[in-house]
Amino acid sequence: MALQDLYRSAVLDHNKSPRNFLEMEHASHFSRGLNALCGDDIRVYLKVEGSQIQQLSFIGQASAITMASASMMTEQLTGVPISQALRFSAQLDQLLSGEVDDSLRHELGTLSALEGVRQYPSRIKAARLPWQTMIAALDGEAVATTE
Repeated sequence: MALQDLYRSAVLDHNKSPRNFLEMEHASHFSRGLNALCGDDIRVYLKVEGSQIQQLSFIGQASAITMASASMMTEQLTGVPISQALRFSAQLDQLLSGEVDDSLRHELGTLSALEGVRQYPSRIKAARLPWQTMIAALDGEAVATTE
């Protein structure tokens, strides 16, 4: 399957049926993510125990790319140490900026489908918003923006 087809398929699937799309009760961390340019407004919830992310969820109104990225993020980061979540976020930045090789794609797994966003530079902020919001939540920041 070509990269562009994989990208479209992943975005459509995660947008149509987002995983972990719910307001988490008893979240230990929370932040709101805003992208004023396109009107995305999401909320990311985390349940962290020690240094491990036990659970993630999100809600909101957002573009297909933001919804897909948030859905993929919740699947990828559930059950991983915070340090690994931050590493995935940095690796996604590399992927979206074009600094990518096959080993990075392999390590990112299904997240590598977001590489297709690079062809739409104005949408890169939309793909990054859930990740920035997750980091803001871990840092105790109430709001994350793409500005």
